Amino acid sequence: MRGDGLSMSLTYVRELARLHSRMRTSFLTSPYNHGSVRIGLLRCADGRMRSFNRAMNIQPGMLFEMRAIGAKKDMASYAFRDRLIDWLGQGGRHYAMLLTYHFDCETRELGCAGHGYDTQAARDAQVELAHDIKVGFRGRIHPIVAGYDTRLEEVVLHGEAGQTMRTSDLGDNRHQAMSSLLGLYPSIPMDVLEQLVPLLLHNAGHVESNIGAGARTLIRDHEEVGVVIGRRVGWITDEPDALHAAIIEDTTLHPHAEISVGIHLLQSNLAAGRIPRHNGAFIMTCIPYFRKQDMREASEVAARRWAQMARQLVAKNAPEIQADLTYLPAVICEETRELTLLEGPSGARELFHREIAQVVPSVSCDQVAA
Repeated sequence: MRGDGLSMSLTYVRELARLHSRMRTSFLTSPYNHGSVRIGLLRCADGRMRSFNRAMNIQPGMLFEMRAIGAKKDMASYAFRDRLIDWLGQGGRHYAMLLTYHFDCETRELGCAGHGYDTQAARDAQVELAHDIKVGFRGRIHPIVAGYDTRLEEVVLHGEAGQTMRTSDLGDNRHQAMSSLLGLYPSIPMDVLEQLVPLLLHNAGHVESNIGAGARTLIRDHEEVGVVIGRRVGWITDEPDALHAAIIEDTTLHPHAEISVGIHLLQSNLAAGRIPRHNGAFIMTCIPYFRKQDMREASEVAARRWAQMARQLVAKNAPEIQADLTYLPAVICEETRELTLLEGPSGARELFHREIAQVVPSVSCDQVAA
C-alpha cells in the first residue's frame, strides 16, 4: 500500500478494536437484549448506510444486526435460517426484525447498486423476505419493512396493508407515534412497538435538525476505502469518525462472490479517483471463534485463506490495483470481543499493539498474533 495507506489502515483497526470493546459493554447492558423484546436489523453493506444507526440512535451492540450486498437474504439459505434460529434462543418473548432497503429521493443512480439502482426491486425483495420470515417462523419473528432515504437520512415505514409513512409523519410525541404504529402494524404486540418508538422519534428529530441546520453528513457517492468481510463487524462504520467502509457480514460458506463484489467496489473507487491513489485501500477478513471451544487456530486458518482468496481474485480480475491494497486477516473472540490482527504490512502488528493498548488495556502482547 502506498503513502499514508498503512497509517490509515492501522487507525481503522484501532477504531475497530475500540468499538468492539464498546459493543460488548453496550450489548451486555442494553434493555434491547435483556427484556422480553429483541429487535434485529438487516441492512445493505453499502458504505452510504453508515449514517443509519446514528440517524436512529442505535448504539453499538444494541440490536442484532446482519448486513449483505443489497441486504439480500433468502430463507433458502440454511446459514441465514440458522442465525435466526440461534437468535430466537436468546430468551426473548417477542422478536422483531427491521428489513431495510435504501434509496435516494432525488437521484436514482445513488440508490442501491445491489438491486441495479431499482428502488422498487429493493423494496419488493424485502416485502417477499418479510412474508417468508413470518410464515417460516410462524409469527415468532415480526418483520418490518423499512426504506432509508440516504439523502434526508429518513426512515420510511411500510405497513401490513401496504401503507407508507415517513418517521416525520408519526407524530410529535410518544402517544401519537404509538397510535400511528398501531395503525401500520395491528398484528405486532404493543411492547414491540413501544421499543421501536424512541428510535423512530429520534429519526424524526434527526431529519428535522439536519434540514434546519442545512446539514449534509451524507457521503453521496461510493467512497469506501475498504471492505470488511466476516462476522461481528457490521457496526464498525457507525461512528462519525470511523472510516468509510463496505461491510459484508454473514457470508456463505464460500465467500468468493462477496469478496469479488468488494474488490470490484474498490477497483471502481480507485479508478474514479474517489479514493486517493497515494492512500490506497484495504480488505479485512474477520473470522470469529469461541474461546471455550479452543478452536481459534481453525478461525485463523479461515481468515488467512479468505485473505489469500482475495489476493488471488485481485491478481486475476483487478491486477492494476494490487499495489494499492493492504490485506488484514483477523480473528475475534465471541466471548470477549478481543480482536487479533494476524497479518499486515511491516511493523503493523507492533503499531497495532501500541494503538490498541491505549483503548483496550486488557489486550496483551500475546493476544497480538506473532
